[in-house]
Amino acid sequence: MAQTSDLPEEALPRAQALIRDRNYTIGSTPHFRVHSDDPRLDTKKTAELLESFRQYFEADWAAFPGRKTDDAPAQFFLFYSRFKYSQLGGPQFRETGVSAPGHYNTQADIVAIHTDTVDVGNLPDLLIHETTHQLTHITLLGPGTYGSPWLMEGLAEYYGNMKRSPKEGFQPERFGDKGVALFRDGPKSGPQIRSDELRQYKKELSKGIAAPVEVLVNMRDPGQFLSDGLLQRYTASWMLVHFLMQGEGGRHREGFARYIAQEAAGVSGATALYEALGIDAAALQTAFEDHVKHL
Repeated sequence: MAQTSDLPEEALPRAQALIRDRNYTIGSTPHFRVHSDDPRLDTKKTAELLESFRQYFEADWAAFPGRKTDDAPAQFFLFYSRFKYSQLGGPQFRETGVSAPGHYNTQADIVAIHTDTVDVGNLPDLLIHETTHQLTHITLLGPGTYGSPWLMEGLAEYYGNMKRSPKEGFQPERFGDKGVALFRDGPKSGPQIRSDELRQYKKELSKGIAAPVEVLVNMRDPGQFLSDGLLQRYTASWMLVHFLMQGEGGRHREGFARYIAQEAAGVSGATALYEALGIDAAALQTAFEDHVKHL
């Protein structure tokens, strides 16, 4: 489970110091620097995966109003050592964040991941999830702006669960693996689809016991979002973004972009979403549930 983290700016020099040992390697592309002490990891392939995703993300949001650019390489620290990973943010991080295998630090603009917490097949999806946090924060919302939990996690899950083919690239209409092996030995990285959670969410929707979209969108407190029931909220956020990006022939994409621009300006919540989409609460809920039912 990944989440945005507000660790201190000192996290960057601390990460640079902690990651260096006899197994230290770095893989670089124009927009990414991947540091790791994991001897199993191919940092060059990892950076290339992230670079391919950035190209896709930027093309996906090329028409976004007020889109920002930042060509400074993003710093990714992939720790094999759990002890080093736990030291990254000091006592507060160890108490509140170490259970999550990955974090995006908005203040220092770095991503940290504990590779040994993540299954071989799950790492590419987690990397895309965290890269989405980074790109959303930098290019869509802007530094110093924090998106609603459903928006940040929904976008990260949308792209993180998206299938990627080495030949055809990212395929937004499909869920699946990333078609890449990031470890030098062992099986090829496979799919990480939260299929069990999605099936459960469909059941809850059909029984009328899932929280309405309005409740999810009005939730601004990350602590509340990450409390009991967070798996349902992650799944619901993923499905809501999937609907807004792909549902009904993509007719809501422009409205969704308008809503994200409002979040960048400090305006959020269900009322703002309805206005941006030009739809009321009942119509959105009905269309959303129909979309999820047919996935």
